[in-house]
Amino acid sequence: MKAEGTPHVDAIDWEADYERVAAALEEETHSTEDVRRELGLEQIDKETFFANFKGLFALGGMIPVPPLPLECLPIKPEEEAAARGASDALYDICAETPFLQFLLSPESEWAKRGFAILAFVGPKLMAVRAELAAKARAEREAKETGRKQPAKAAPVATPDADPQRL
Repeated sequence: MKAEGTPHVDAIDWEADYERVAAALEEETHSTEDVRRELGLEQIDKETFFANFKGLFALGGMIPVPPLPLECLPIKPEEEAAARGASDALYDICAETPFLQFLLSPESEWAKRGFAILAFVGPKLMAVRAELAAKARAEREAKETGRKQPAKAAPVATPDADPQRL
């Protein structure tokens, strides 16, 4: 749900807001953060973003759906510095890219919706992967043993054949 008083993305007049931000920055009386607050465009800070970033990787180590959990996904203490650098870089990209700034909004429903999508799509992708692997394995085994996959013969219609069995 969006916070009270926060405009829906379709209701924002991007051109007018850009002009207001540019004018405020030219006056140098407001910081970028002040202008963002004035426009109702507050963002989470880098610490909160990093906590969420780490949480996403930790999920892969907790979900009990094969092939998960994967022990390699959660960020380990020795990876913390590199993970923080990646998280900060991603935060900066989101902050500088207007169409990604919604990812930094504390009221954003994006993460919840993303998890709902992943909860459905993730198992489907794993099932596709498993099925493709099984077919490739069967094909490989057939080649190794010199057997060909038996082709299904099409039924042959004869005058005395029972049409129900065709």
